[in-house]
Amino acid sequence: MLFSRQIGQDNALLAIWKLDETIAEIQSGLSRETLSDSRLSGITNDTRKLEFLSVRRLLKELCREEKQIAYTETGRPYLADNSYYISISHTKGYVAVLLHPAKEVGMDIEQRGERAFRLKERFMHTDEIASLQPGEEALHATLYWSAKESLFKVMGVEEVDFIHHLHIHPFQLTQAGSFTADETRTDLCEKFTIQYQVFPHFVLTWCSR
Repeated sequence: MLFSRQIGQDNALLAIWKLDETIAEIQSGLSRETLSDSRLSGITNDTRKLEFLSVRRLLKELCREEKQIAYTETGRPYLADNSYYISISHTKGYVAVLLHPAKEVGMDIEQRGERAFRLKERFMHTDEIASLQPGEEALHATLYWSAKESLFKVMGVEEVDFIHHLHIHPFQLTQAGSFTADETRTDLCEKFTIQYQVFPHFVLTWCSR
């Protein structure tokens, strides 16, 4: 594992796996039951297959046993034994898993680069764009995108407009920290605290409810 730690005071577990093994090497550490999953047999792209297997292997490392991942009709993952709430993410060369024993969670990792900044008008409100830190616009925009992905995952609802329903409050960019956000998609209009960390090749954000 590239990164693993307990977060918060309530036994939430967060880990990141660098995809530097072969498919055969990852498969060797997993059971026949996991390898016979119908979703795996339907994946033809080797990169996607490696991501699928690495998530299961990372989950096994975190829980000290294999866990079966199921999905809701909307595609939201959950553990078949309901032992933890789970959020899963992947970006180029890495996969990540967040587990929480009592709260729904949302987590995202995003590769660092210029893409989020180039596409900022597609997911950021004009006020959010205006708050981007001079000289660090690309990194700051990537954190905005990642945070909204984490919010979308923890909310678990469809038809979310990232510009009009998800609102990130301005924050000063550092290597690790937190900022606040709220959503106006549901009747609850919930508020969230987004935790984040900047790594050399990607950013990580997560939140709970």
